[in-house]
Amino acid sequence: MWGSEDSERSKYKPAAICKRGHVQTQDLTLGEVGERCPECGAHVLTECPACATRIRGHYDIPGVVSFGDHYEPPRFCDSCGAPFPWLDRQGRIYELENLLDAEELDAAAELAVREQLRALANADLDEDDERKRWERVKRLAPGLWEKSGARAILETVVSATIRAQLGLPPA
Repeated sequence: MWGSEDSERSKYKPAAICKRGHVQTQDLTLGEVGERCPECGAHVLTECPACATRIRGHYDIPGVVSFGDHYEPPRFCDSCGAPFPWLDRQGRIYELENLLDAEELDAAAELAVREQLRALANADLDEDDERKRWERVKRLAPGLWEKSGARAILETVVSATIRAQLGLPPA
């Protein structure tokens, strides 16, 4: 079992990840990385664009050697909760669910909206089904549609055609 001294020194190393999510290193303390990703040419980030906290990389436990650890870049900053640029559709739905937490909906309406959002995480929905589900979300949680943070997220996950049908301004 680890002593308290070891657990106090255990920490996440800083990572470097390009804006499209290509991991440059999960331990930036081992050396430098370029400003651009060699795979796609995107800018490489080493800190959260919103709060400047390091991007969480490899978890280091002194005295423990690990081989072949699989590292997935974090989707959200562990300090401020802001999404990273490589956030996928599911992550953007999580953002909407987080904003929904602040809405004052009755339990049934909140459950119905969450069910619609879970279904909308599937990028393969046909356009008509997607439009109907977004209409239900808009009807059940109208305040969510008015929040500036939600509007920015909606612009990334709702197609231009459906935005027009829902009465949302073009992106």
